[in-house]
Amino acid sequence: MRTFLALAVLLAACGSGSEPITVRGDFASPATAPGRVYALEARVDAEVKDGSFELGGLATSPISLRMVQNGDTVGKVDIADLPPGAGLVLHGLRSDPRSGRAFPATVELSGARVVRVNGIRMMNPDALPGSVDGSGIVLAAASDRSALLVRATDERLPDLRVVVTPTTSILTPDSLDADLRELSIGDSVHVLGPTERGFVVTDRLTLLDASPASTVSSASGEDRDEPREARSGPSAVPAVAPVVRTSTHAVRSAPVVRRERRDGQGEERGEGRGRGRDEERKRDEERGRGRGNGGGNGKGNKKGKG
Repeated sequence: MRTFLALAVLLAACGSGSEPITVRGDFASPATAPGRVYALEARVDAEVKDGSFELGGLATSPISLRMVQNGDTVGKVDIADLPPGAGLVLHGLRSDPRSGRAFPATVELSGARVVRVNGIRMMNPDALPGSVDGSGIVLAAASDRSALLVRATDERLPDLRVVVTPTTSILTPDSLDADLRELSIGDSVHVLGPTERGFVVTDRLTLLDASPASTVSSASGEDRDEPREARSGPSAVPAVAPVVRTSTHAVRSAPVVRRERRDGQGEERGEGRGRGRDEERKRDEERGRGRGNGGGNGKGNKKGKG
């Protein structure tokens, strides 16, 4: 009897697994929508009409969709965590040329609470609570950090599309002001704010990985556009520059010393020449005196003799 019950449970489970999954979708721009959508696992495809498509009778997830235009794949959508019998509608599909994937703006789920689309957890926009007060990890961020994609710690929630406004308070865990530009992919944050049309409009965003050092640098008068590495310890290296300039001046002062030596040598030469002339004058004077004395004595002698 127990064996029959076990078989009945097993058959029921297998039977429930045979319930097909239906995936429908529409594109944000019908004019640029692909011609067909192909489901790899089920090996079925559907034509895109008026920017929409429908694929029924699909097996359990994962489901790999390929957007095809003129025989070329122009977008990919990978779907996971759909239970048997679930229905999924992908609204506002757009292709991302960099990743080669197509992402929906929103989803419409039946028979499931959360679905993974291209690795991102999504759920019905109206299934979000009226406000969010929880932590998570930053998966992606706009360059100016005005928009974040946060994976909530609570698995009942989808990946949160967080909007940071000019009035959002950006804080450290100690409730001190923090610089949003210090936020990096993979950082932990705490989000607090109401939800609106599938988005979380933050009143307060706490950067859980913000350190006191980054807080101090953001509050000081430093150029906050520099990366973290530029404001760390190695930034003291430019202080060596004045030393280099000082040694350069010392080298330039050397010719002054040599010029002073040349001036001194010039004075010694001038003095030497003056002394030589004086000695020559003395010799001339002595010679003149000698001649005068010699001439007078000679004449006197001659007169005496005569």
